[in-house]
Amino acid sequence: MNQIITVAGGVIGVFAIFALITSHVGEWIASLRNMRATTLFDGIDALLSATKQAGGRRGAGCRKDAHRLLYAHPLIAISAPRTKPSYIPARTFTLSLIGSLRDYTVTNDAEGKADPAVHPMPRVPSS
Repeated sequence: MNQIITVAGGVIGVFAIFALITSHVGEWIASLRNMRATTLFDGIDALLSATKQAGGRRGAGCRKDAHRLLYAHPLIAISAPRTKPSYIPARTFTLSLIGSLRDYTVTNDAEGKADPAVHPMPRVPSS
């Protein structure tokens, strides 16, 4: 019985060490290739491109402007001044997204370009 416990402990220990090593190597490769920032950027791009314009086309112009405004928002730009961030906390992302979409909608309303079907978010009066 003692031998079974010893073997089980050894197998668990080897598995734990192997898991730590492979996790560390994976993180090292991801940081070298900047995969986290690219994946986050692509995910936000997919999120913003899900908005459809009238006629069934994807809102490419809306996506590019909103995407640019999102990454230029002070809450995100301060955390990663010259690079794309690899992580954005949920609260920061929410505040930045709402702020950049509100700015985008207000700017396009002033220019007469906003379409309520594309930009359904109501403007909040500034005080």
